[in-house]
Amino acid sequence: RITIDAQISHKELYIALTQTLSTLQPFGVGNPHPVLALKNVVVKGSRLVGAEQTHLQLQVWFDHSQAIVKAIGFSMADQAPQVAVGSRVDLAFWPQLNTWQGRTHLDLKLVGIRKAEE
Repeated sequence: RITIDAQISHKELYIALTQTLSTLQPFGVGNPHPVLALKNVVVKGSRLVGAEQTHLQLQVWFDHSQAIVKAIGFSMADQAPQVAVGSRVDLAFWPQLNTWQGRTHLDLKLVGIRKAEE
């Protein structure tokens, strides 16, 4: 079971939201990350990563959007059969900012994934 703090739409998922949530830090045992949910997103890419292929990396797309967002599920390789390219899934995650070569983008740190309900 995963406790979801808020279900959001893809239109609400943006860098400023992540910056606002980061003001709740430091996160840890007594102050866990807020967990958000997105429903019915499309898997555009799926692969196993890490030295032992134990992590699941996804690229997800939202209907009527140009954005493709990266998501990583550490130790979630067993979920790979549920996330074939083109499938629709519901995600539980917390957003995080990733800066590389001077560019900041939004990534999703997965805590749960399931096949979207029809």
